[in-house]
Amino acid sequence: MIGELRPEPLSRIPDELLRTVMGLLQAYEDRNNPAPIAEDIASRLGESAEVIERACRKLERRGLLVVSLAEDGSTRSYSLPVAEKSSPVPEELLKAVVDLVRAYEDRSNPPPTTLDMAAGLGLNEREVRLACSTLEADGLVRPLHTSQLAGPGYATAGERAPAVTQAPATTPEPPPEPAAASKPDPASEADTPESVRDRKRMVFALVRSTARVFKSELDIDVQMEGGEVREDEATSEDLSVFLRVNGQIEGSVYYGMNRAVALELLSTAQRRPIGGVDAESLLVLNTLVGRIGDHIRGEFAAAGFSVEISPASTVQPAGTKITTRGIPQIVANLKSEFGPIYAHVSLRKAVVETPLAA
Repeated sequence: MIGELRPEPLSRIPDELLRTVMGLLQAYEDRNNPAPIAEDIASRLGESAEVIERACRKLERRGLLVVSLAEDGSTRSYSLPVAEKSSPVPEELLKAVVDLVRAYEDRSNPPPTTLDMAAGLGLNEREVRLACSTLEADGLVRPLHTSQLAGPGYATAGERAPAVTQAPATTPEPPPEPAAASKPDPASEADTPESVRDRKRMVFALVRSTARVFKSELDIDVQMEGGEVREDEATSEDLSVFLRVNGQIEGSVYYGMNRAVALELLSTAQRRPIGGVDAESLLVLNTLVGRIGDHIRGEFAAAGFSVEISPASTVQPAGTKITTRGIPQIVANLKSEFGPIYAHVSLRKAVVETPLAA
């Protein structure tokens, strides 16, 4: 209807409100209070519940907030992600999640959400979310968009995710499934002259995008100072920010840097000295890398490739192993005035499956 007010888009939610919401959630956790719902936050901040819900959706997309649904699905509560100092996810839980995702696939059911898996395993949804984040970082599962309000569904990465390594048990474990001898090695496919050229073009597109964003946002010059090809497993640096690419080009990109470089970048971005990395700093860093992702999407579109790039997320803790599903990674050394930033690029054209002859 003409003249009717439209809801404020998510992109217009001010950063100040996002920081305030994060601070309030931290206060709830510090006091061991139950996770608040949107109405609780709205009453404390003097905002409408609708605006708070949009702010929380934006924070959730950036990986800075966890949403939990009541058993009847009627209300949503909000909390901060599990802290970096938390204990690792138990191997038994990781294996249970992978096995459940495979069971859904074997029955041709829709990909399960974390809420589905929590109900099936009899666990808290927050535990399942953390397990899925760990498995995604390890390249064992991948999120898929669904029409469900409970969030993305999950599928095994590639054709089949490898089994999660378990601690030694007293009972013998079944032998692993034999590898298909007729399937070509992804690494050998990636080493063709055409693939090497494609990888180089992708890296240069990424470097150009990074340089533009750092110059426009921080007034910092960034230049590529060499690179090398490594195996398909990466170890995260002190601080690493991750982007996943899907579409006609697939794979992942993550930026890694040591703590001193990260603090200098964040101090420049926030225009004040930063003594440590907190929730506000992670929000700033994820937003910066997310804008690089927008530029990369434009570069690929100009080259004729349609891609979707996930919201940026911080990989924690340092030293996390990240597999790239057989795609060799190019590690580009990006020189800045504060020190080196390493861009780990594992991208290739999407593989088009050829149907078998009858």
